[in-house]
Amino acid sequence: MMRCIRHLLPLAAAAAESHQPGIPETAGAAFDRGMFTVPIGQRAVRFAFMPPYLNTLNFSEGDLRARAGWRLTSAAIHDMRELSRSSGAAFVVMFVPFKSQVYLPLVESAFSRSTLRAALSFYLDIYERPVDLDVLHRNRFAQNTLMRQLCEAEHIPFLDTTAVLEARLRTGENVYFPDESHLNETGEAVVADALAEFLRAAPLQ
Repeated sequence: MMRCIRHLLPLAAAAAESHQPGIPETAGAAFDRGMFTVPIGQRAVRFAFMPPYLNTLNFSEGDLRARAGWRLTSAAIHDMRELSRSSGAAFVVMFVPFKSQVYLPLVESAFSRSTLRAALSFYLDIYERPVDLDVLHRNRFAQNTLMRQLCEAEHIPFLDTTAVLEARLRTGENVYFPDESHLNETGEAVVADALAEFLRAAPLQ
């Protein structure tokens, strides 16, 4: 996992702060040197965030739309759609979220705001900006929205797999590898099943 080498954060002190009303801390939830542990039923889900991806949640739809990367992405998808049509093939876009998008609600529900802010600073202090939980929450679907809007404008069938991955995670099963950014076998199966169901429900012409 990419991160800066640092001394341990004073998480115990942060945890001792008064909790925000309505945001209790789940019994047994913990954060230790970059690794979260969140009990779900009889299971304990352990995972870490990847700093560059987590930092992406600091960018709004407007921020992302203004970046050269989005212009290149939009152009590439347009060209792929045209090439597919010229070959008589159907073109579908499936959005696979990055890990922070799927796991953020879990840590929001498991930790007090003060504890969560201290934990996320472990990853984000390298970017030298304060951790704003409201900003991270607000921007969670920024990329999803941009991609959906693009596909609607280009008349491209669009499948967003964020919800199905989050639903499986809520059963206490990791859908990404705990200590890196890729989908694990469970996550890959969830995505494959979602795509198969999507194609069965709306056969492509």
